[in-house]
Amino acid sequence: DACYLVNKTTGKETRLFGINDINQWIAPTKDIKVRALYNALFPFAGKSIVMVSNGSKTYTVDFKKHKLLSEMDFADGENLLEANAQQNAFAYLKDSNLYVRTFDVTSNALTKEKKSHDFQLSKDGNREIVYGQSVHRDEFGISKGTFWSPNGELLAFYRMDQSMVTDYPQVDIPEIG
Repeated sequence: DACYLVNKTTGKETRLFGINDINQWIAPTKDIKVRALYNALFPFAGKSIVMVSNGSKTYTVDFKKHKLLSEMDFADGENLLEANAQQNAFAYLKDSNLYVRTFDVTSNALTKEKKSHDFQLSKDGNREIVYGQSVHRDEFGISKGTFWSPNGELLAFYRMDQSMVTDYPQVDIPEIG
């Protein structure tokens, strides 16, 4: 299991790192293991930073410096939506509400000092009020619901009110014959 950079012109593959590399950089003396790289996320274009998860924590690693930058606890029910390279921030959903988490990836703030800052952007999210997801725009190529400004200081997002949509009854029709 490894991640490669592929030259789109020549097709040449350059290995960036493997699963054993990641585990060595995360915790060389502990038994913390990332088991797969299928969901590896490269949140900041042009930077050598990758995010990987072992199910309970999400690790941010600089694969060129072979160094753990941070570890984040995304609790059950928290879903990462989009990274913001300019401000070292992440938009995420928690209990149907939209949040932004900021941190300093250069000082291991989340690993040692836990100096992340969470900002709650919505308070009325629920099954009927949905934040940060595309709102009936998939046919136009819009497949996400959060959009960072170019300088990373502003976050635009969709809010969809589905309260007028009723539940469909589920009917169990037995087979005849």
